[in-house]
Amino acid sequence: MTTQVKDNRDAVVIGAGPAGLAVARQLEHRHGIKTLVIDRAAAPAISWRTRYDNFRLNTTGFLSHLPGQRIPLTAGRWPTREDMVRYFDNYVRRQNITLELGCEVNGVDRAEGGWRLDTSSGARAGSGSRSAHRHISCDAPSDRFHPTSCSSSSPGHPRARSIRLSGSPSA
Repeated sequence: MTTQVKDNRDAVVIGAGPAGLAVARQLEHRHGIKTLVIDRAAAPAISWRTRYDNFRLNTTGFLSHLPGQRIPLTAGRWPTREDMVRYFDNYVRRQNITLELGCEVNGVDRAEGGWRLDTSSGARAGSGSRSAHRHISCDAPSDRFHPTSCSSSSPGHPRARSIRLSGSPSA
């Protein structure tokens, strides 16, 4: 069973890692494009949450911030994993980034006037489809999806194509 999920977002960013959050923020704040960030993880920046306890950023916090919001000085020169997790959570909240977590994207296809996403979030028991988004951007690590690059501004773009995403790790 496929369920159509309509929303008023013009863009979808697949992946709520640091790059996905930064792209979503810039689309909304600099270009006025309503954006939704979809990720199959239960929280944004999941890779930071699963690093070892004593992990520290290897560049200074002053140079490592996302657009529009600095890492707090209280994090010190070399922010810890917990500092970065707090930063990303606060970034989502302060930058008003709309997230849909726990949602897997199975495919992206051309649709009239935009793109259609085949997702796991439609009906609880089946898959869903989000329709007519003008912009798609992926923040997917190379070990999760093939192909890893799936960014295009519109279906008429010369490099635009239908994209099948595989959730299995690469060989």
